[in-house]
Amino acid sequence: MLGDYIPASPPAYSAFYSNSFEGQGHHGGSAILVRRDIPCTSLELDTPLQAVAVKVFMDRPYTVCSLYLPPSVTVERGDLSHLVRNLPSPFILLGDFNGRHPLWGDSSVNPRGVLLASFIEDEGLGVLNTEM
Repeated sequence: MLGDYIPASPPAYSAFYSNSFEGQGHHGGSAILVRRDIPCTSLELDTPLQAVAVKVFMDRPYTVCSLYLPPSVTVERGDLSHLVRNLPSPFILLGDFNGRHPLWGDSSVNPRGVLLASFIEDEGLGVLNTEM
C-alpha cells in the first residue's frame, strides 16, 4: 500500500511512485523501480488513473508505464485511451488491472476483462503474457 507512505528506494534503484487517489480504496498506487545505472526520467501523466511512467534510455528510449486499476473503481475506456495516446512510443503498459479474460490466459471472464480485451484489440496493442 502506497497511500501517504512513500518507502525509500531499494539500494541501487531509482523509485517512481503514483499514490492512490482519494475514494479509490486504501490499497493502490503504482510504482516502477529502475536500476540506477540505467538512465531514465519520470514522465508527467495527465490521467485520473493510478499510473506512473518512466522513459528509460537503453539502445533507444522506451516508455514503461505501470497502472493499477482497483477492483471497486469504475474504469472509463476514454481514460485508458487517453493514457496510451499520451505515452511516447514504444511503450510497455503493465500493472494490476483486476480484469479476467482468456486473452491473457485466464479461465474466467469478468466485465473489466471484457473492457480491457476490447480496448487492447481496438488500440492495436499486444499482450505479452498468455498464462496466469
